[in-house]
Amino acid sequence: MNRIERMKRVDSDERPAGRPRRSLGAVALIAGVSLASLVGVAPATVSAAPARPSAPACSNGSYTVVRGDGWSIIARKLGVTTKALLAANGATTATVIHPGRSICVPAGATTSTTSTSSASSGSSSGSTSTKTASCANGTYTVVKGDGWLAIAKKVGATSKALLAANNATTSTALFPGRSICLPAGATPSGSTAAGTTATVAVRAYTAAENEAIIRSVWPDELEEEALRIARRESNLKYNAKNSCCYGLFQINWSAHKSWLAGIGVTSASQLLDPNVNTAAAYTLYQRSGSFRPWAL
Repeated sequence: MNRIERMKRVDSDERPAGRPRRSLGAVALIAGVSLASLVGVAPATVSAAPARPSAPACSNGSYTVVRGDGWSIIARKLGVTTKALLAANGATTATVIHPGRSICVPAGATTSTTSTSSASSGSSSGSTSTKTASCANGTYTVVKGDGWLAIAKKVGATSKALLAANNATTSTALFPGRSICLPAGATPSGSTAAGTTATVAVRAYTAAENEAIIRSVWPDELEEEALRIARRESNLKYNAKNSCCYGLFQINWSAHKSWLAGIGVTSASQLLDPNVNTAAAYTLYQRSGSFRPWAL
């Protein structure tokens, strides 16, 4: 008879009348064994949780998200469409991204981003380097509010020549700080630095040209709503104005002139340039985080 059987028998034979029977747990404690051993049940086997799958390899490089980034903003930085960026990461516009996260760069991006580690602090930071072609006719550094058409006007070249010099299209995104090539015959002195006023006469623009400008500035997923608003506000007339509001998106000069100066718009008349107006409208959208400024 083993120890467990003896304890069971003692509990049964020597228990005074009226005294409750010891629980199995108590018998196991006295016997110095586990309850599982007492009842003849093998201990349960705990299986480790499956390992989290590793992030997919990024064949075209990666980008480290920084504060203020969103999918469309990153796409503009990389010179790709938002659709291509989302597809490269198996994401949607509703997928949340946080600073420090590494995401995949799609093919055709004009910017490569790598993460470098600090040996002393153990922290990592994203550094961005732009692929710069050899520019035989000089370069132009993009400033806030710039678009391909606006830059072409500044440097005295046609949009077609400027795009060809950079192997770009009107849908190729631009972002402040990027250096682009000037075509032959351009005048680099026509460039304006951030915070200064460009004094360029506004030529006549057709509704089709204004629509193309809007599509070139606004991200793919926002452009249709932006066009709807511009049609409602100005009927796509670049020179529409009234006592308070100017241009395609009818921007209220008095209400917004304090921050407009920060992107180089220092007079209401500049908002009659569809390139300037469209860039200002997109900046206003980013500042508010929605189309709320145009809500009826």
